[in-house]
Amino acid sequence: MNLYYKVEAAFDGMADALKAAMNVADNSEETELYSDLADDLADLRDDAQSLYEKLIQKKNAASAVAAVETAKESDKHSDLSIDKILENVKGSFLLAEQNPDGGVDVTANIKLGDDLTAVYGAVVSVIYYMAQKQKLSTDKLTEIENKARNHAIRRVLKEEF
Repeated sequence: MNLYYKVEAAFDGMADALKAAMNVADNSEETELYSDLADDLADLRDDAQSLYEKLIQKKNAASAVAAVETAKESDKHSDLSIDKILENVKGSFLLAEQNPDGGVDVTANIKLGDDLTAVYGAVVSVIYYMAQKQKLSTDKLTEIENKARNHAIRRVLKEEF
């Protein structure tokens, strides 16, 4: 069991304990106190998840940085391609590169289910962060995310049949 699931289990246990305490509270003041604690616990859980995602990002970024450094050192080789660079990346990764036609080329190698959720969470987090930083509306991002999800579902269904 990895760290993420251990932390989630601990938060689930604390949330269950607070719910149980609210159910047997003697008065509204106690209930309100437990409710405030539950809100604080939810905020802490979000913070812990964000920190975990950043840890995964740093771990994967370190592998990517090593690959880029290798590429820089190998600059004298004309046959150096993105595939050669990515051979040096040990962890899961997702690389999106805008091409001259305006489209986006995506290269991904996600090793395990846990890595998939971590990479997805990190990518979504970075995109929403960049949108907020650039003061862009996130409504469009949600629309694009829904279209992409539907496209992926159709793609999988097409492959299965």
